[in-house]
Amino acid sequence: MITRYLSAFRSRPLAFAVFISSTKTFAADLIVQTTIEDRTLVHDPEKPQKRTIDWRRSAFFAAFGACYLGGVQYAIYTKLMPWLFRSNIKATCIWGRVSSVTGQVFFDQFLHVPLLFFPCFYVMKECVESDCLPWVNDTAQRGMHKYAENAVEDITTQLSVFFPGAVINFAVMPIWLRTPWVATVSFVYTLILSTSRGDEQETIAESQITLHDGMMVGLRRQPQLDLQIQ
Repeated sequence: MITRYLSAFRSRPLAFAVFISSTKTFAADLIVQTTIEDRTLVHDPEKPQKRTIDWRRSAFFAAFGACYLGGVQYAIYTKLMPWLFRSNIKATCIWGRVSSVTGQVFFDQFLHVPLLFFPCFYVMKECVESDCLPWVNDTAQRGMHKYAENAVEDITTQLSVFFPGAVINFAVMPIWLRTPWVATVSFVYTLILSTSRGDEQETIAESQITLHDGMMVGLRRQPQLDLQIQ
């Protein structure tokens, strides 16, 4: 049965990537909201101080996971990067494999993530929070300004956590499994973080756990904003 499912996923890699990424981002946000932020699914009259699940935020994560993490990232990981670096998991030339993997890791971690993913994420987040399109009321500019404020911390954190995952992704994983692999790593990291930080309310007050495409990064809390990527 497992072989049959894998065969079906391999024959429809884009649909598989979109499904995994959207499901993962939605589930990860629910885990963070209920475990770390101590929210409840429904309002509890006996604990009126507790907040309920922000379903609008979760829906945003699911949409972002489907569109960018599943769609755009699929195109980058399985089409663009193999073409740019001639990646071949069965290559026999050691130097060719090493140079290909090195190039892909560098491209992903130092070009794709800081120059494309984070700007898209911040602008989309700002659109959701302000209910405006990117070109209305300087929405895109505000999103990019917030990214500029958090860029060093965001990039440093995501490198410390996901650089090893990127090495495994481009060195070991078949091309069709690259996007699901990133999603799996981030989801497991979410579970670990939720377990270890569930009672650290003081820590959570200072920083939020944020999700990148599968990657988890720490964004400094924006007091005026309620929505955080997780």
